[in-house]
Amino acid sequence: DLFYIKMTSPAIFLKKEGGNAELKVENGKEYNIALEGNPTTGYSWYMANVDIVKNSNSVEMLNLDEYNGSSDYVTDPHEPGMCGVGGVYHFKFKVKDATANKLPKLVFEYKRPWEKDVPPYGKAEITLK
Repeated sequence: DLFYIKMTSPAIFLKKEGGNAELKVENGKEYNIALEGNPTTGYSWYMANVDIVKNSNSVEMLNLDEYNGSSDYVTDPHEPGMCGVGGVYHFKFKVKDATANKLPKLVFEYKRPWEKDVPPYGKAEITLK
């Protein structure tokens, strides 16, 4: 199947408005953050704190694209020919060091990238424990 993406089942699923969640993690395991969205509206989810996560050396993001969005977007099931169908952005990561004082918060924003001085439509903050 052309649209099949192999991944772990979502560890966390949030609607496009975002929200806050906590996730208990373990060394060496992979996790999936699933965020609802619809790119046909111009909005997409992007990781807002990439540098902090990279510099922590405790979490490795596995599927960020060149814009810090997800390279794994899956459209919701729909009838052939339908336009404007939403779906889910999957952000996958692996925990390299689950030491509590090193774990960064994962922050995502649902926004239109060309709107510079506009707050994001949604914000998701995932606290790793």
